[in-house]
Amino acid sequence: MIIINILKLNTMKRMFLMAAMSVVVLAASAQARYDEGTITIQPRLGVTVAELTHTPKLPIAGVPGGVDAEAIAGFFIGADVEYYLTDRIGLSAGLNFSQAGTGWKDTDLYSNGSKHSFSDMKIQTTYLNVPLMFNYYVLKGFALKAGVQMSFLTNAKFKAKEAIDGWEKSYSEGCKDSFKKFDLAIPIGLSYEFKIPIVLDLRYDIGLMKAIKDSDKSNCNRVVDFTVGYKFALK
Repeated sequence: MIIINILKLNTMKRMFLMAAMSVVVLAASAQARYDEGTITIQPRLGVTVAELTHTPKLPIAGVPGGVDAEAIAGFFIGADVEYYLTDRIGLSAGLNFSQAGTGWKDTDLYSNGSKHSFSDMKIQTTYLNVPLMFNYYVLKGFALKAGVQMSFLTNAKFKAKEAIDGWEKSYSEGCKDSFKKFDLAIPIGLSYEFKIPIVLDLRYDIGLMKAIKDSDKSNCNRVVDFTVGYKFALK
């Protein structure tokens, strides 16, 4: 099985920090908070950037040393329910589907006068997630978040595309049995709510458990979620 060694987190960490700084700047003009006892619902839609730690180079004949690993993009859809203990402290529970996994860089090689191109090489997993979050509203509309997230695997596939002199073939193979069905993560992040009220939410989910069953490495999920939501109050 093609999954296990070392994947650096530098790129994802830089993306997370840059996005976090942008949200902090927006917070200077943040809008109204909710009163104590308010219950809100927030549908959310967005994207993920994900990787598995300790992912190996992908061995391909003709590529010395194999192909380097990289993070992959995916989708996110779900909703959160939040209860405000005070006007600054909220507890939320969510339910969402999101994609995780890991990938490898596109590469070309030449053999017998033909050009072989390999692209979109990845293992993509889909989870049903249940995040439980503590939200502290530093300023009106601007919250810092931390909590715990339980995840249940729903699908896993290895995908790739190979092109030979312009002729392309796609591969897709299920690998769900190679992954553990349950995962546990620590999500940390922040959010900013406009007056509309549209909410920008950024989280970094740090997997605590080995995601792959028979791996001799700790292949943990690392996922950045960036979503846009619409929050409305029930009380």
